Amino acid sequence: MQEALSWEQVEKVVVAEIEPAVIRWSRDIFGRYNNHALEDIRCEMFCGDFRELLENEQALNPDDPFGRWDLIMVDTDNGNSWLSLPGNAFFYGPDGLDLMRSCLVPGGITCFWCSRREETFESVLGEKFSEISFHRVMEKTGQEGCYYLAFKTAINNR
Repeated sequence: MQEALSWEQVEKVVVAEIEPAVIRWSRDIFGRYNNHALEDIRCEMFCGDFRELLENEQALNPDDPFGRWDLIMVDTDNGNSWLSLPGNAFFYGPDGLDLMRSCLVPGGITCFWCSRREETFESVLGEKFSEISFHRVMEKTGQEGCYYLAFKTAINNR
């Protein structure tokens, strides 16, 4: 959130957090560490399930095949094989990916953080997006983190 808000051209950042305490901590305890990002007028907090946020976004223009978001970042689990909540399996399956893709503008990107390569998920992701890529990064903790980038084609609504 803080990194996204550091870019002048970013008009809005929406963060979905299911746990109210995490939102309070971000504001009250960690505000001095995140540049008080929650106070930025471009930051909107959604306290609830990420799926509900996506469904609300899709419902705004149900007949429009082009979404409004440039980027969706998913950091709910350690990957599809290590879920924080059982209901999060939805985000890694065809219906969840279709929902995310419908919220993206043509050329938009969905990013999934994971703790390792998830080959089953990678296969489903490749069926739903025009291009995907997998990346490994060394985190400050010394542990490896991974992420997938999934691109919605800019030419048609695949």
